[in-house]
Amino acid sequence: MAKSKDKKAHHSHLKPSGMPETISAQLATLVDHPPCGDDWLHEIKFDGYRILAIKCGKHAQLLSRNNKDWTDEFPSIREAISQLTVKQAIFDGELVFLDDSNRSNFQLLQNRLQTNFDLSLIYYVFDLLYYDEYDLRSLPLIKRKEILKSLLPEAAITLQYSEHILDKGEAVFQRACALSLEGIISKKINSPYMGGRAKTWLKIKCSHRQELVVGGFTPPKGGRAYFGSLYLGYFNKNKELIYCGNVGTGFTQNSLAELHHELKNCISSHNPFNSRPPGIKTATWVLPQLVVEVEFTEWTKEGRLRHPSFKGLRKDKDASEIIREKETPIEKLEQHYSIKNLTTDKN
Repeated sequence: MAKSKDKKAHHSHLKPSGMPETISAQLATLVDHPPCGDDWLHEIKFDGYRILAIKCGKHAQLLSRNNKDWTDEFPSIREAISQLTVKQAIFDGELVFLDDSNRSNFQLLQNRLQTNFDLSLIYYVFDLLYYDEYDLRSLPLIKRKEILKSLLPEAAITLQYSEHILDKGEAVFQRACALSLEGIISKKINSPYMGGRAKTWLKIKCSHRQELVVGGFTPPKGGRAYFGSLYLGYFNKNKELIYCGNVGTGFTQNSLAELHHELKNCISSHNPFNSRPPGIKTATWVLPQLVVEVEFTEWTKEGRLRHPSFKGLRKDKDASEIIREKETPIEKLEQHYSIKNLTTDKN
């Protein structure tokens, strides 16, 4: 009984409210370096599917970032959420598959899903948005995480609490890169959960990765089946699809087959880009609906990807939201927070 009272003490000033009907996932801003200061915490950036898990009584629902119902896709996660003792809750986290080195791997996750075998999946939970009649989104992040940790069973394998480290952002980032992880997420410890892109959540990547829209494909060459490469692009402010290169490496036989199946369903007679990409005489165009993730070495001065490699098909992302991500200098954000703090102090 005492433990239950301790949990409620974190949000005793909040008024009970119904569970929100819709929630927009909070997204991180890409920066070039980790922030400094003990008002930031740092978590591992997982390479998987962002999932909002909703528990209401004995029922559990899993929603993707673009609000697709994936409850039936991951029965082991659904079952683990439904067995939690909490009556009502909304969790935010990342669904991953760990490789032999305990690193989350998106391509292995997709391969595992194609076998309809999800027993090796793990749901890393990093936020709690609603808990037994209380909307917690206005609470400081560090308090939400304290409540969250108390709700997750320590012995559970399928559900894992996403640990964090306070301060020491640069050291955490360097260690993550040394372990060949994707990067880290840095979060303001006293920030509320606002939904949408925020500057209180920052992502720092160990390598260049970008989600892009498929606009077409080339015919296969040599011994490869299905297709040769994918035409890639992103949307500008005018909603025009900007061509940025082709990706022809990083595919497995399974991913080639899956992508070809998806491509056949959206073939178009029109070039979807606002320019004429190279090799268009042999190109097959598609409606700009599919999103893929690629890893690359850098952007060229001409706005092209250098040495892109396919990492996976992103069914959890809407093509209309794909823009070119640019790293914000951390100094600019730190200056923003300094000015904001001075303004707050004067008031």
